[in-house]
Amino acid sequence: MTCRGYRRTLDAVSYAYPSYATTTKLDELRASEYPVLASHTYLDFTRRILYATSQIARHLELLQQRLLGNPHSTNPSASAATEHVTRRAEPCCVSSTRRPMNGSRLRRQCEPCAQS
Repeated sequence: MTCRGYRRTLDAVSYAYPSYATTTKLDELRASEYPVLASHTYLDFTRRILYATSQIARHLELLQQRLLGNPHSTNPSASAATEHVTRRAEPCCVSSTRRPMNGSRLRRQCEPCAQS
């Protein structure tokens, strides 16, 4: 689709659905956190999680700063991995809420726990 064609389509959608203009923040989030979706339509039937750019950056930073070994071994890097996983698995203030569609539980953390 050409730029002109895209513009006409966007104008038609905006006219038909005025509330579409309120989704700008979602468009910005998608562009910044999920750039791989710029040229794809992603339909998930297997519950695969898309990783946000910021998640990948934080994980890369962790891997660059720490040596994490096999948590089933007994050595310093394994102990560091076990400590890291245990700390992440038991945040101080997790609350569970029920998802309406399938009854599974969602875990929510307070801001300090989510950022540590």
